[in-house]
Formats: sequence, structure tokens, C-alpha cells
Amino acid sequence: NKGPIALHRVNQYIHRSVGERERVALVVCDGMAVDQWFLLRDYLLACLKRKVEFRENRAFAITPTVTSVSRQTLFAGRLPGNFPDTVLSTTADADHWQNYWVNRGRRRRRVAYLNVKMTGQFDELRKITDSNNEVLAVVVNFFDEILHGVKDLKAGKRVFYDTLISYLNNSATGEFFDILLRAGYHVFITSDHGNVDAVGTGVQSPKALIEAYAKRVIIFDQESIAQTFADKRGLTLFRPLF
Repeated sequence: NKGPIALHRVNQYIHRSVGERERVALVVCDGMAVDQWFLLRDYLLACLKRKVEFRENRAFAITPTVTSVSRQTLFAGRLPGNFPDTVLSTTADADHWQNYWVNRGRRRRRVAYLNVKMTGQFDELRKITDSNNEVLAVVVNFFDEILHGVKDLKAGKRVFYDTLISYLNNSATGEFFDILLRAGYHVFITSDHGNVDAVGTGVQSPKALIEAYAKRVIIFDQESIAQTFADKRGLTLFRPLF
């Protein structure tokens, strides 16, 4: 088993890869694609205070690859049809993460979920790592924030790469990972979805009718309306297994 084929199997893969009471940290980088992982990997190899090795695998995100669907699937360890009431929200991520590990024998008070910014203010993280915590999930948003902040992508991703490298070199990302490693965590790094350099179709969405919207996908709550919209504009209708 070289790794999980898709995000709904990541938790299962972690569970099978570590000991019963080994400390585990899953670091989820929002919006990090494979090419940006290479930049993060090279940065960590250069700056971490201890020697590390990476065992790399590839996993598919869950379609539609909006954060609420794909990341929630990751933390729940289940496909979206298992949580239809929250499928378009990220508010249940922590509960999904805790429930998965409690159902596999970990004590609830030893399972934690945290959002972290790489500014060097890691008091909350240290509080968790200094406790009896056994399983920790951390969401890191700077990949997604930088991508949305880069306005000029006419030359492809080069501007994004340069901005990302500059951010890493001036951030406390290395310190963040050093804290986890010093505390004895087996660290897994993944993403909830990636990103591509692409040209849009120019189609504007009818915001009064749709359930959710992102630049790469429109989610309708009625199939008939979605089908009509797709047929008129030559778009692809995808029927997710919700």
C-alpha cells in the first residue's frame, strides 16, 4: 500500500501507518498543488534543524474540488454522501476529525484541531503539543491566500512561485514543523485540493439560483436547473454522489 488513492482514505492510511499510541499530526495546506509541494519540501529540507525524510505519494481530491467538499471528506474519512447537511460548510471539520479518531479508540480529549498562521505566534500549538494530545490536525491557509492575492498570472505561475518562496523564507514555517518534530509527532502533510493555471470560459453564474459558487465550479441544488444551465452554455454537468 503506497498511499491513499483519494482524500477519503487518508485517515485510514494514517491509522494503519502508526502505532496505537504514537503521536500523529496531519498538516493540511489549503489549496496546495503538487508543484507547490516541491517548493515547500525544498524549503523544509533546507531550514529544519533536524534531518528529515519525506515519503511521497499522490492522492486525488474529491470532486467538486471546493474546500467544503474535499477538505470535509478528508477530515471525516468518508465520502460526502455521509454528511449531506454540512457538505457546503467547513464548520464541522473539527467534529469530523475528532469523531473519526474516537471511533478508533483514541480519547476525545487527546484529539485536537487547530488553524495556524505562520507568523511565529505558536502559543496555542505549544499548549497542545505540551499536553497529552495524541492526534492533531492543523489547517494552514497561506498557499490559498497567496494564490488569491496574486493578481497578475498572465505569465503563468512564476509570480505565484516567487511570492510563495519569499513568504516561506520570511515566515516561521520551519519553526512550526520543528515544534511538531521535537514533540515526537509523526507528521503527515497533505492538501485538500490543488490549483491549475487555466483560462476561464467567461460564463457568469446566476447567483440567485445556485447553492454554492467558485470560479471553477457552480453547485446547484436542483438537477433540472443545472441541466438547463449547462445545455445552454455548452458546459459539463457533473452529478456528485452526495
